[in-house]
Amino acid sequence: QYCYRVRAVKGIGASGYAGPTCATTVLGVVLQDGVNGYTGTRDTYIWETSPEQVRGAETVFVQDINASDERRSLLLFDLSAVPPGSVIQSAELQFFVDVEGLGFNMHRMLTSWDEATITYTSNGGHFNADGTDAESAVNANWPGANNYVGFITVTVPASTIQDWIDGNLPNN
Repeated sequence: QYCYRVRAVKGIGASGYAGPTCATTVLGVVLQDGVNGYTGTRDTYIWETSPEQVRGAETVFVQDINASDERRSLLLFDLSAVPPGSVIQSAELQFFVDVEGLGFNMHRMLTSWDEATITYTSNGGHFNADGTDAESAVNANWPGANNYVGFITVTVPASTIQDWIDGNLPNN
């Protein structure tokens, strides 16, 4: 926030000061690998069918649950690009759905993970939104659209990002 005072000056005299007037700087921060030098996206998925395979280097991001074929996605952003003391007003994620588009729920992770090492097995052979792996409450979601393919935007509660940058919750 910055404040200023205004005083008009003319050849024959000057007015008193008006103000102060305060304004808040609104800043947009884009966290996308390759944009403005950002490289802080961490994403992977774990798959029940290949429980030992590390998928952190893959370029696809899969979320799918079928009987005996669970694939769960993990997504994290390095938030150090957000200036200290910032007040988060809104946050959105954009994804490209290239198959089906049946929807998904997003839960805040409670356990830390590393895209270079996590597998379905190393995560305990499961992934649950049960208050242990991830919060049970849905934090954000996309309800899906049968046979939809294309870009989607998911709104993430500003309070989630605020808690992460303020250090009130771990950014897992």
